[in-house]
Amino acid sequence: DPAPSYVTARVVADAGGVYAKAVLLSVGPNHSIRKGEIALDERGLVGRVTEVGARTARVLLLTDLNSRIPVILEHSHAHAILLGTNGPRPRLMFWPEGSAPREGEQVVTSAEAGAFPADLPVGTVHYTSSNVPEVVPTAMLDRLEIVRIFDYGLTGVDDPEAAARAMQGRAY
Repeated sequence: DPAPSYVTARVVADAGGVYAKAVLLSVGPNHSIRKGEIALDERGLVGRVTEVGARTARVLLLTDLNSRIPVILEHSHAHAILLGTNGPRPRLMFWPEGSAPREGEQVVTSAEAGAFPADLPVGTVHYTSSNVPEVVPTAMLDRLEIVRIFDYGLTGVDDPEAAARAMQGRAY
């Protein structure tokens, strides 16, 4: 596979706006960033680009209540959905019966629906005191300074029909 192109940007604000958990990035005037591209820090997944301006881009963090990310549990290879909670840890939902997430299990992105590339590091499963599986993010979301925006050539965000076709036959 060819290496994805990327743009490196500085986080200039924890900009909520429409979203409770988002950051504003300062990018050069001739950037090539597009809506739907993937944001990573040096450790793992940060989120996805939701808005692009002439010199800025907004990234919806994976912890935002509006965030939904298809993931794979590395031990069982079970698919699930990661839902943002507006707290420090998103929650795992909709895994197959008999494949409950394990404490400490690694979570990575799934290529389902063409929204994310496969196998980007997301975090580690941790159960709350009320036995709810959450994910401790690998990315340092509370100390973001530099983020890279990757163009993996995905169409899942920009082409909802293609995403729907890719999801046909999948049950979560």
